[in-house]
Amino acid sequence: MSEEEAFMRPSGLWQLALPSDHGAHPDARAETWMIAAHLVDAEGEMVGIGFSLSRFGLREATQGQDENPWDLRSLYRAHVTLTRGGGHGAVGEERFSRGAGTAGHDHDAREVWLDNWQLSYGEGPAETDLSLSAIVEGVPIQLNLTPNKAVLQTGGDGATPARGFSMTRMRVEGSIGAGDAKTDVSGHAWLDRLWGELPMPGGPLAHDRLVLQLDDGRDLSLIRSRRRDGGGSATVDGLLVDAAGNAESLSDARIDMQPMTYWESPASGGAYPIEWRISGPELDLEVTPLLEDQAFDFALRGWNGTVFAEGIDDGVPVQGRGTLQLTGYEDR
Repeated sequence: MSEEEAFMRPSGLWQLALPSDHGAHPDARAETWMIAAHLVDAEGEMVGIGFSLSRFGLREATQGQDENPWDLRSLYRAHVTLTRGGGHGAVGEERFSRGAGTAGHDHDAREVWLDNWQLSYGEGPAETDLSLSAIVEGVPIQLNLTPNKAVLQTGGDGATPARGFSMTRMRVEGSIGAGDAKTDVSGHAWLDRLWGELPMPGGPLAHDRLVLQLDDGRDLSLIRSRRRDGGGSATVDGLLVDAAGNAESLSDARIDMQPMTYWESPASGGAYPIEWRISGPELDLEVTPLLEDQAFDFALRGWNGTVFAEGIDDGVPVQGRGTLQLTGYEDR
């Protein structure tokens, strides 16, 4: 049996089990944890925090044998970004690890980590809360997250060899900074959790991802898929979750996501579409960035930033905050 065949290929029906499914699934080829937090600080300035941790399995762990901690069995990759208004700007860090004690999952402590970036789960009286602790460019971040809506389970339908779940609206309380520079932050966050046979970064297709949390209680996620070479037509798939937690899938026939204004990175030369127009159902939104320059020179270059949405929802004015992720614009 090859190393690839040794990993589990998720199939069939399954039952979500929390808090344990927040933790690692070492039988899966790959897994990811992603948090997009949309906050305000004590001065009312917008604050965006992005956290992503991925594990890519290279070799299956051998049961019943003592493992050499230096065996290369998994590769971990993580990044943290922090964007602040009021003249602070955007900073971000990316880290890699082979594990060996510097990254992993502690089942008993209920936490996953890479270096001093740590996501703890199963906290609170209902065992549904999470906490994120990280330091990016010398700025400490401490967030406590509590779900406000029902968890949405994904996968298990046979269409994709992956499983996971989303918490589309989590209440966030916490702080950023230290000493005299420390400030309280609050707002909401979106959590995505996936494991199984996940697509590796790169390839002929690129994706634009927009996550919005609107002030009317609705949450919106859109993924625009396109060819990296700019040919062909882009397709859009989405998810709209109402204030009560009811989810509705959106396709090209129901929603449109069109770029409006581009910003050219002086570092990479990539021209990123940082302003967008979102149309339907009953929505007409303009999405603009908190800052133009939210591009990061990570292994997978891209623009990963905090955005503001404003427009009309069924004839009523609506606003929201969100995260926009853009990749594949440097290859053209």
